[in-house]
This record gives sequence, C-alpha cells and structure tokens, in this order.
Amino acid sequence: MRNVVSLVLVLLLFGVGQVISAVNEKEKDPMAQYEIGMDYLREKNYAEAYKWFKKSASQKYVDAQIEVGNLYANGNGIKQSDKNAMSWYEKAAEQGSNKAKFYLGKIYEKSAKSNGKDLEQALKYYKQAAEDGYPEAQCYMGDLYYNGTFVKQDKEVAYEWYQKASIKKDKKAQYCLAKMYEEGDFIVKDYKKAINLYKESSDSGYDKAQYEVGNDYYNRGNYKAALKFYKEAAKQGNIDAKYALGYMYSNGDAGETDFEVAFRYFKEAADGGNKDAVYMLGDMYYKGLGRSKDDKKAFEYYKKYADLTKDLDAQYMVGYMYSKGEGVKQNNGEAKKWLVLAAKQGHEGAKTKLKELNALTAASVSAEKETKSKIKAGSLEKELVEKKLDMMSEDEKNFDKAKSKFEEEEVREEKKVQKNRGTNTNRRRGFRR
Repeated sequence: MRNVVSLVLVLLLFGVGQVISAVNEKEKDPMAQYEIGMDYLREKNYAEAYKWFKKSASQKYVDAQIEVGNLYANGNGIKQSDKNAMSWYEKAAEQGSNKAKFYLGKIYEKSAKSNGKDLEQALKYYKQAAEDGYPEAQCYMGDLYYNGTFVKQDKEVAYEWYQKASIKKDKKAQYCLAKMYEEGDFIVKDYKKAINLYKESSDSGYDKAQYEVGNDYYNRGNYKAALKFYKEAAKQGNIDAKYALGYMYSNGDAGETDFEVAFRYFKEAADGGNKDAVYMLGDMYYKGLGRSKDDKKAFEYYKKYADLTKDLDAQYMVGYMYSKGEGVKQNNGEAKKWLVLAAKQGHEGAKTKLKELNALTAASVSAEKETKSKIKAGSLEKELVEKKLDMMSEDEKNFDKAKSKFEEEEVREEKKVQKNRGTNTNRRRGFRR
C-alpha cells in the first residue's frame, strides 16, 4: 500500500513539475509574451503590457517591438518619448515590417511640423510601406494627394491609392473612394458604386460609412434601417449620426416622438461640434421640448449658431428675441441689426418684423415730438393766463377759476391732436422659421 501511495505522489509531483515547466517555457516564448501583453493592453493596464511586450521585443518579436514603440509614442505605461518609439519602430522596420515603416513616417511627420526638416523622411517611409502593400499607408498616401498635404494635390493619384487600399479592404479607403463616386469628384458620379463601397466599409465598422448607409436608408423612407445604422455610428461617437437620431426622435421618424431622447442626442452632437445641433437646442429650449422652456438658454444657442454659420433663421430669432426682451434685455437697436442681416438673405419674417419695428420707432418719435409740443404749448398758455389775470379786477383773480379755464383749454387742444393722430398697432408674431 505504501508503495502505491509513493508511486501516486511521485506521479503527481512529476505532473506538477511538468506543468510548472510548461508555464515557464511559455513565459519565455516571445509569441506567448506578446499575447500576455495584448491581454493587459486590452485591459488598459499599460504598465504590465509594457513589461510583457518588452520581454517579447527583446527577443526580436516584430509585433511586440511595434507595440513597445506605440506605448512610447503615446506615453502609455511609460514616459512619452518619440526618440524611443522611433528606435523600436526602426528595429521592426529592419525586419521588414511595413506597419513599422508607416509608424516611422508618422514620427518623422510629427517632427517635421516642429523643425521642418524631416518631411522627406516621413514621405519616404510612407511611400515604402504603401508600395510594399500596407493598406493603411496606401490610404494615407491617398489622403496626402487628395488634400495636397506635403505634396502637390493630385486627385488622380489619390484615387489610385484609395483603389489599391480598398481592394485590400481598408475601411477608410473604401469610404473615401465612395465619397468620390457619390460626389463625382474627379471620377464619373456613380451612386450605386458609392453605396456598395459605403456598405463594405460599414460592415467593417467604420462609423462615417455607417452614417452614410443610414442616410441612404433614410432618404428611401426605410426609417427602421436608418435608425439601426445611425445608432451603430453614434455608439462610436459619430456626431452627425447623433444629430440624425435627435432629428428622428424629435419628429417621430424613429417610430415614436421622444423629445427627451432627441434633446440628449442634440446635446451630445452639439458638444461634439455639430453646428446644426446648436440651432436645434435653441429651438427645444424656446419651445420647451424635452426640457423646461428657457428663453435665456434658447437665446444663447440661437446666437451661437448665428455667429457660427450666419444662418438666416438663427439671425431672425436673435433679432426677434431682442425686440421682445425674451431671454435678453430688450434692445430695438440690436433687434434691427440682426433682423437686417436675416432680411438681406431673404427671410420674410425678418422683413415683416423690421417694418413693425420701424413703424413703432416712427410712432415713438412722433409721440415724443407731440409731448414736447404740448409742454411748450402749455407753458405759453400759462403765461397768457397770468397776463389775463394781471388785467382782471381783484375779485376775478380767483385761482380755481383760472385753473379751470386752463384745464378746459388743455382738453380742447388734446381733442384736436387726437383727431389728427394715426393709430399704431404692434402685434406679437408667433414663432416662425
């Protein structure tokens, strides 16, 4: 029995030893070290990720060398250092990594922006990586030629690079190529090709393409499908998709009208830089939709949008609110300034409101002149009464009688003025866009 127990113990110890040995061997394996590093990277534990990537990179594992370079470039888990990032990218590039060459180009481009000396090096590495077939570099070369950045603008060359990257399923290149087909930019407009490319890019998770596919479904009246693609794009932070969702929930296209949800999407879109969402927030605060009515905030958003875009509707609302003192101190001078801007762009409501304000101003000036005239006339009449009193006998100099005569004369004069005065009517206009 003892021998059996001993044998079992030996086997167990041997098994444990084998497991420990296997673990130790695995931890020494550069690929395994890289995978451990990736696990930590996904958890955003950059310090541990760096430790494992460094072990793997020290054994010349290319992917790990690139990741160490990335951590240095971004300052994650280690002090930021372009010099150290470049050193690790160069090690990977020496082993033929096109990805590393592309990242080297990025480092040199960043350096060129500050010292103006490394641009040629940046372009050299971009071109090497692109010509060797790295799709991200090919797409980036397309961007450079399309926008004329660092190189002479050439949309034909841009198209060729986008085409090469698109064939290799680069999602951004597919999107850029789709844009060119949709707009007929350099190439013949082909909406069918554009949509097919948008859908390929969208399937790969590119948020801008998801937004465009959503637009296509929306324009064809398939709101359910549009909602799906807008939401996918919005989850990735796409501000245009958030605006579209706000619009759909505000007018019922989402299958229901929910102003609170609409307000939330508009707010997120505006905070992210979508200008049209700024106007919609002004509308919602002005009408009390999704939030309590707040004229002050409505005015702030309308004015912000008017300043950003020179939009005639926003200019009209700023002028209108100044004229009424809604959300801002009443000021007809400011009101006219903004209404004139809107009227010049053809806003009919602004033209009508200007006529009202001008009529009101004219009536006010007329009333002011009339008041001054009455004051002057009253003073002269008082002088005449005093002269008459001086000429009367003592018993006629009764102040009450004189006062009565003066007041009667004043009433008669007022009746004459009323007969000749025009009537001004200032009616409030409803909110119009």
